[in-house]
Amino acid sequence: MKKAFFSIVAITFLCAVAQAQTHPVPTFSEYRVAVKKKRIKAVDFRKEPDLRNFRTRINRAVRDGINFAGHYILAGWGCGTGCTNAVIIDAITGKTYTPVELAGVSAVYGEGYSDVQLEFRKNSALLIIHGSPGTASEDDAVPTAGDYYYSWKNNSLHLIESHAKN
Repeated sequence: MKKAFFSIVAITFLCAVAQAQTHPVPTFSEYRVAVKKKRIKAVDFRKEPDLRNFRTRINRAVRDGINFAGHYILAGWGCGTGCTNAVIIDAITGKTYTPVELAGVSAVYGEGYSDVQLEFRKNSALLIIHGSPGTASEDDAVPTAGDYYYSWKNNSLHLIESHAKN
């Protein structure tokens, strides 16, 4: 009887230890890319009429240089309290990309407020959204707030994993 009791206690303890270990999150070094030192091409706002209203922020980001995934520029601007919009610019071609995930990124509320909603590096294809990613339309359900890990490849964001915060 004692043997069975101790076996159950040992198994319970081992399960608790295994449950307590956290799954490692993606890191910038896992998605490392080479930074290309090319002349940065300006955005042609005649081809991008939807972005004209944000040309000051975009042009300032272009002047500041490559800051994401080797040869891209991530430019963002506020869209209200705790809200960020962003665009990704290919510094070589000047072409812009507006992934739906970067349209109206909301800060985390409830357990806390995220001062940094977008985290990225110039030598990494990893983009982390702290909060709720944007949606295709205002009628879509807002994703649960948390940390969302994306990789940038083939000129689009690909969800690696997410950790919702309830």
